[in-house]
Amino acid sequence: MTDHPRYDALPPELLAALFQDFELPLLLIDYDTRRVIAVNNAFVLVSGYTADQVVGQETKQFSIFPSDDEREQVYTQLSAQGRTAITLLVRRPRGDVGEISLRLTLLEVGGHRYITAQVDGVTGVAPESRSQIEQLRDVLAVVPGVIYQYTFDVSGKGRFTYIGGRSDELFGLSAEVIATDERTFWRQVPYEHRLRIRDTFAPVFESQRPWGEECPFRHAITGEERWLQIVAFPRAAPDGGTIWTGFCSDITEIHRLRTSQMEAQDLLEKERLRKSKLESLGTLAGGIAHDFNNLLAVLTGNIGLIKHELSLSPANQRRFDAIEQATERAKLLAKQLVTFAKGGDPILESVSPEVFVIEPMRYILEGRGVQLHSELASPLWLVRADKGQLMQVFQNLATNAADAMPQGGSVSVTLQNCALGDQEVPGLVAGRYVRISVTDTGVGIAPEHVARIFDPYFTTKSGGHGLGLSIGYSVVTKHGGQIIVNSKVGVGTRFDVYLPAKPTAEITLEASLLTEDAAAKFLQRRLLVMDDDELIRDLLGAMLEAFGYGVVVSRHGEEAIERYRTALESGHPFLGVILDLRIANGLGGQETLERLRQLNPNVTAIVCSGYHDDGVMANYREHGFAAKLPKPFDVKELGRLLERLFGSSDE
Repeated sequence: MTDHPRYDALPPELLAALFQDFELPLLLIDYDTRRVIAVNNAFVLVSGYTADQVVGQETKQFSIFPSDDEREQVYTQLSAQGRTAITLLVRRPRGDVGEISLRLTLLEVGGHRYITAQVDGVTGVAPESRSQIEQLRDVLAVVPGVIYQYTFDVSGKGRFTYIGGRSDELFGLSAEVIATDERTFWRQVPYEHRLRIRDTFAPVFESQRPWGEECPFRHAITGEERWLQIVAFPRAAPDGGTIWTGFCSDITEIHRLRTSQMEAQDLLEKERLRKSKLESLGTLAGGIAHDFNNLLAVLTGNIGLIKHELSLSPANQRRFDAIEQATERAKLLAKQLVTFAKGGDPILESVSPEVFVIEPMRYILEGRGVQLHSELASPLWLVRADKGQLMQVFQNLATNAADAMPQGGSVSVTLQNCALGDQEVPGLVAGRYVRISVTDTGVGIAPEHVARIFDPYFTTKSGGHGLGLSIGYSVVTKHGGQIIVNSKVGVGTRFDVYLPAKPTAEITLEASLLTEDAAAKFLQRRLLVMDDDELIRDLLGAMLEAFGYGVVVSRHGEEAIERYRTALESGHPFLGVILDLRIANGLGGQETLERLRQLNPNVTAIVCSGYHDDGVMANYREHGFAAKLPKPFDVKELGRLLERLFGSSDE
């Protein structure tokens, strides 16, 4: 009879190979030291840890228990019974937290105790190879949020069983902290939103439908309020419970954009209602003013006749004078009503805004002991305006500012060019505007009054009619503009008036017939223009000719280079070149300049482009250009540039 080898006689190498190749994930733990002494390949695949990361470490480095006492209870139970099964939360290499189920068996070999731990289940996906694990990790690493699992047992008790590793970034709380005490998470959500989440989740829990909610969240470290979107999808668990797998993402910027859009829509609706109300009131005011003027005409006419035909005592003379003064004030009020009613008929002309802003305001303010500080953009765009109507608008603003500073103070006025997107300022379409800001250091406007200051007859001043700002609002909007107010009590008030700028500059200079001497001088003052847009070429040509320059145009760099070479060879070189930076089909401005400098190292070049943020435009000197001409440009801007580079045409 052949003797079979005993188990303890098997070679250690064979035992190690069997342990490693065993298909079930296994750990071998020293009972006394609580340290892992071996793991097999199957464990490495499902856990995500390498053997070097685990072997030699205490088990508490990976498992998460609510307390050390509960950990010791497991070891005590294992010592008494020899076997036990546990489910616990473990840390993952990437910082996430997941649930793992283990069957523990106590072994005693050579007087020393060991624990074999067989992994029965791991939450989430259990890839079959390391490459799949790495692919999954790569995907999760770029997902802008946290994937989680929340498990309810059959009794309805729930807990987190998996939390992705980006929780520190999103919440300011580690996955371990949330998993062991989820109250730390919910404390960062405002109470009323916690109640709403509870109330919306309850019905879908019963029906097992997908669930989603949005809520504010205070970052546990920075304290910054963020907005989260939370979604979850249910599936049945083997034990009869439910596993909800979900995703939590940061939607703060989306929430802010959505809120801004809603606020803008609300402002537009209020603006529409205000305009509608003012139009109706304007019609009413016009009718009242007409009848009022008729009555005043009868009144003043009869007073004049009485004074002319009767000999009045000094006392009666004073009484009639007082009546006449009252009627004059009534006439002024009627005139304001007419302006309010017919502010939609401005007589427009091209004008620089400072004409109807600075001096009219200075006249009012200096008479009231208030200093005026002004700042104007250079060049300042022109506007199409009725100077008389707008002068009255800014005189009213000056009067209001002075009334808000009875002890004196200062008013700052700034006039700036600005390009607005559609509805960037409520009620205004996209385009070029001049923004006129009037800021005082007065008492400010109470918040409850700000929304009503443009309403007719609303005033907080004794003796005021409440028509000044209503008229101003009507006049500005009829000019296609807008007026906005911002005020803080005790600090001051700022009015921003937006008026549409002229779309293009007007060229009023006319070319004259040239004498022979003038023609020779004209030939010496030629400029080469390169642009692939025909309209731009025509516009620049007309502007340059208006300033007394000869103009040769080209569509692209190759053509410009050839014409520049021909001019050099003829003995009549160009005074300078204006080069469009980007050309659709051909050499652009930068490449063309490099070729021109090979022909003439001292070429004077101006870069022209609508791409204001281009590196060449921002640092044009470093790229060999003498000046830049951003599109759109006007005739004044171009004239100053030419004079700086080439001097006056009269020299």
